[in-house]
Amino acid sequence: MSLDISALYRRYRSELLHHLQRLVQCPDAAQDLLQESYVILSRSAAVGAIEHPRGFLYRIAGNLALDHLRHNKIVDAHRTAWATHEAEPFPDAAEQLSDQQWRALLHQTIAELPPRCEMLLSCTNYTAAATATSPSCWIFPKAPWKSTSSKAWRIAAGAWASISTALTVIAEARPAPAASSIFPAAAI
Repeated sequence: MSLDISALYRRYRSELLHHLQRLVQCPDAAQDLLQESYVILSRSAAVGAIEHPRGFLYRIAGNLALDHLRHNKIVDAHRTAWATHEAEPFPDAAEQLSDQQWRALLHQTIAELPPRCEMLLSCTNYTAAATATSPSCWIFPKAPWKSTSSKAWRIAAGAWASISTALTVIAEARPAPAASSIFPAAAI
């Protein structure tokens, strides 16, 4: 059985349009979704028989309306996030200089470490709060080398002590972060 799409359009257009307008609250979007519903009906009728075209149209229109609403919700969330991002002030020259000095001091300290300490620093998974003002805010893991020999343990423990001391010196030399920091020390 072949569907007469134009007859179905004339018969159900106004009620389906009203249904879509109630769902999406926008007459233009409802009209677009109505047209798309009939396009999908036409394509589906060409593939196979549709027993209940009115129910099929309402199901298609409802799904398209939900997709439209979800899309708008995501777009609004992105707009809000972007507006918030644009409202954040850019760091001033003094903050940028402070960060550059911090990085330079960190690189200098790492370069001055003994080779084993430097290797341990690059191989060990540790996390230091980027805005922490004291080493007590930093999180260091349990030593991953505890299963090795006691000599290796002593070497690694000494290396880690050197690294911890160097990081403490760097942290004390670094100026206090701004109050509007993205990563407060308490959150880490």
